[in-house]
Amino acid sequence: MKKLTGKQLAELLNVSPSTISNVLNGRYDRVSEATKKRVWDAVEKYGVRHLPSRDRRISLEKRNIAFIVLSEHSNEWFLENLHGIADTCRKRNYILSQVLFPVWDPDYFRFIFSTLDLSGAILITTLNHPVTDLLRTFGIPYVMVDSYDDETTHNTVHLDNFKGAFMAVEYLIGLGHRKIGLLAGIPHWSSAIYRERGYRAALEKYQIPWQADLAYNGCFTFFGGFMGTEVLLDRHPDLTAIFAASDEMAVGALKKAAELGLEVPGDLSVVGFDGHSIGQLGSVPLTTVQTNPFMVGVNACEMLIGMLESDSSEVAKVVMDVSLSIRGTTGRPKPAAAAR
Repeated sequence: MKKLTGKQLAELLNVSPSTISNVLNGRYDRVSEATKKRVWDAVEKYGVRHLPSRDRRISLEKRNIAFIVLSEHSNEWFLENLHGIADTCRKRNYILSQVLFPVWDPDYFRFIFSTLDLSGAILITTLNHPVTDLLRTFGIPYVMVDSYDDETTHNTVHLDNFKGAFMAVEYLIGLGHRKIGLLAGIPHWSSAIYRERGYRAALEKYQIPWQADLAYNGCFTFFGGFMGTEVLLDRHPDLTAIFAASDEMAVGALKKAAELGLEVPGDLSVVGFDGHSIGQLGSVPLTTVQTNPFMVGVNACEMLIGMLESDSSEVAKVVMDVSLSIRGTTGRPKPAAAAR
């Protein structure tokens, strides 16, 4: 369906063009709440060609890209991701805007999309976040970072989260661990889903029963890992290893282990995921699944720029490999623990 111009939208709703302009540009103090809703409902239904010059040539001249991040994901991995995107924008002469948001505010994003005249966007959000609906409404191409499922129908660059988790848990099993706890991530994030799947698949391969009470949702945070380790050890005093779905949670686990007087890796082995510098700051360097967030950012930005400059709508999925970095927080369980 061909998008409407602002003038056509005004005629359809029987309002003035200035009213349409006020709404599209976020000047909500000049219109009533009811009118604002009518305009945005129409925009989402019909689409709007709010700038006559918004064609491919002018989009490329403007060369504006937004990096949009749900702030619960604003950790060290995100910062390295941002560095890769920013470096690519610099080399390719694109302008980068960063949008970090703590809560979903559709009016705010309507204002952003109608004001900045973006060429494209790169997202770190949950898979079906409503911001993607607005991007489609405004005709803004986008690439998602580490947000996907088995039937993904959008452009994405993501880690091989399943493989990384599987490798980590298989390594622990190979050392002799059989009671392995999971510090899981936020359930609606793709990375958390696939890292848990990898953990469970490794257990299944070696015929180790899955136990729901061996998992704790640590929300990818240091505090979540700290508290989760105490909970898991209370439930299972014979626990010998923990796989944490992020390095922040793994470092929290190490902190709790130290408070409880546990020797790492003698009493408890810990593996993280991401390869943050935070894992190398303690007295015992963290064994972790190593990723390259900088190159994830580079690849996501190159994918988006390729879409813009070729005017392509073809869907692509790029999977970034991971590796296991074995350091000081993992070892064989003590004989007494292994026998339990």
